[in-house]
Amino acid sequence: MKLLSDKWEFQQIGRRGLARKLTKFGNGRTQFVVWIPGLKLHYLARRAGTGLMITAIAKDRYVKKNPAGEPFDAGNELSGIEVFKQLQQVVLSIDPDDPPD
Repeated sequence: MKLLSDKWEFQQIGRRGLARKLTKFGNGRTQFVVWIPGLKLHYLARRAGTGLMITAIAKDRYVKKNPAGEPFDAGNELSGIEVFKQLQQVVLSIDPDDPPD
């Protein structure tokens, strides 16, 4: 749903492409979906000790795999701490008065 011209309208029903990616890189038993609507991102996550490990399901436009700038690409896994630390920098650069996408 999206607010368009002061009315809520359907934008899409079902996400076949997303479902395929989640199925391809996930196993459904030990992983769960992390969705960040403001950045239009989906990841798979699994618990690892007291933290999380995050798996990219597509080439990530915000997160880098390492300081050399290698892309965090589909199937790559990073610690939740590292992923959220990098995403925090992106979120802090967004003007809170900007309209939602």
